[in-house]
Parts: sequence; C-alpha cells; structure tokens
Amino acid sequence: TYTVSLSVQPSSAVTVHIAAESPLLLATASQPTPAASLTLTFTPANWDVSQLVTVSAPDNGVIDGERQVQVAHSATSADVRYDGIASSFLVRTQD
Repeated sequence: TYTVSLSVQPSSAVTVHIAAESPLLLATASQPTPAASLTLTFTPANWDVSQLVTVSAPDNGVIDGERQVQVAHSATSADVRYDGIASSFLVRTQD
C-alpha cells in the first residue's frame, strides 16, 4: 500500500490516473474492486487528505519468479501546476 496526496492546494480539481503493469492490480476505498488502473480526484477541499492505494498481485497459477513491475501516475487538471505531471515507480514481486 501507499498514499497519494497533493503538496499544494489546487485552484481546480486534479485527477490522478494510476496504471499498473500486469500482473499488478490496484484498489482504493472508493474503488475497492482490484483493477489494472484507477483514478483519484483531489479538489481544493480535500487536496491534503491522503488517499490509500492498495497494490496486489493475484495468484495466477504461473510461477514468474522475481520481477519488477511499473506503477505509473499522471495528473490532469485545469490548474497548470498539476496538469501533465507524471511519475512512476517499480514494484518488486516474487512468485
């Protein structure tokens, strides 16, 4: 699991798109069904409230060994301070 929040209050809503490479799945409290991608929305009212993202790798019956899999983030907003920001990180899985 990890959390996502904004560092500065936006002037308008910020949508953060999160996508995980297969076989990882993502879920949040508002999107509890694990999926390969999801979105988080931050507003001027909740910008500093961390949103928890759960990352899981379902058992698919195939032994993959150790792998590094990417989780990518990109933001869209009318607020130019956030629009177009992108980042990613690697998750190490062992099967």
